[in-house]
Order: sequence, then C-alpha cells, then structure tokens
Amino acid sequence: MPGISIRSESEVRKLISSFKTSYKEDWDEWLITPKENWPEAFPKLLKKWQAVRPNKIRGSRNEMRHEAPYIEDLLTESEVHLDKLVKFDMSQESSFSEISITAIKALWDIFLKLPYTDNAKNGKASVVGISKAVLLLTQGRVGPAFDSYVRKQFGVDEPLNADEWINCLKLVQKDISVFENQNGILFGELMPQSSKHIHNGRIYDMILGPRAK
Repeated sequence: MPGISIRSESEVRKLISSFKTSYKEDWDEWLITPKENWPEAFPKLLKKWQAVRPNKIRGSRNEMRHEAPYIEDLLTESEVHLDKLVKFDMSQESSFSEISITAIKALWDIFLKLPYTDNAKNGKASVVGISKAVLLLTQGRVGPAFDSYVRKQFGVDEPLNADEWINCLKLVQKDISVFENQNGILFGELMPQSSKHIHNGRIYDMILGPRAK
C-alpha cells in the first residue's frame, strides 16, 4: 500500500498543487451548485468523469430517456444516508462507526443503479461510479474515488462489493494517520487557506488523482 505514508509533507503538498486543473474547476462548480439543480448537474458531471462507461448514466425525469428509476429517485433515496455522514472525516478512525458504515453500504446499493444500459457489469455501476457519486454527494467527506488511477497509486485491487470498498476506505484512514504521525501535521492543514473548506476525502483524492501535464 504505497499511499501517502511513505511521502514527506513537501511531496504531498506538490501532489495537491499539481492535481489536474479541470478536475479542480469541476469540483468548485459542483460545490456552488444549488441542490435543486443536482438532478441535471450530478449525472452531467459523472458522465464527464466517465463514471459508468461503457454504460450510460441515468438522467432526470424530465429527459425521459429511460424507465425509472431516475436520478431524482436515487438522490432522494440517498438523502437519509447522507445525513448520517455530515460529520464523517476520513482522517478519524472514530468516523467508521456502525452508523456510518451502514450508511456507506446503503449508498453502495443505491448507486449500483447509476447506469440504465447493460454494456458492462451486468448493467450495474462499479466502485468507480459509486465512489465518485458518494464523493460528490458527501462534499468530499467520503473519498477518494476509486478509479483505476487512484487504485494503482494506492496499490489495491478493485473493490467488488460494499464491504471491500469500506475496507479500502479504512486503509486510507490508516494511511492518513501514519502520514500525520510521521510528519507532525494534521492532514487538513496541507491545504492553503483559500481551500480549507475542502474535506479530507477530497484532499486524498487530489493527492492520488490525475496530474496536470
């Protein structure tokens, strides 16, 4: 598990600053998107991030491109579980309570339904789409998104179910804890003052995610 525990503070700061610019812009735009616009903005961004390829992602009820459930249905179904994660912190082992784990497992089941075609994965979303959806909807509290790039950097196989995904998230928490102890700094303090609002799951995603050219 390479992760960040083997890196120095200066190395990690450089990785954050070199995170791909377009993804930073996408994130900033998402954070200011009014909730009433999520049924349009959420699938649009996931499509841009290739979250369920080669399948197609569900759209809003207004588009009528497929049968129910629509994105609005998934968002509504997720609300009760997202409410249980508003204080979740990827740097804290205590965040992985029974309540939080139950909520994360429920979100896995909900966002398995992100695609409406069955070109791959028997028409179900993989951890790529699910983790990207949850990263967005928790405002970066639960992360990183486990796409192939992040998995390679982190040194883990693709999680195939909710339990495996949670185990990977726990490994991220341990990786952050070791990094903090070795460098004498809290993980969230790596961000510049202008970005202190960014939660730790998203910060970790930026460290292991795509680099700017």
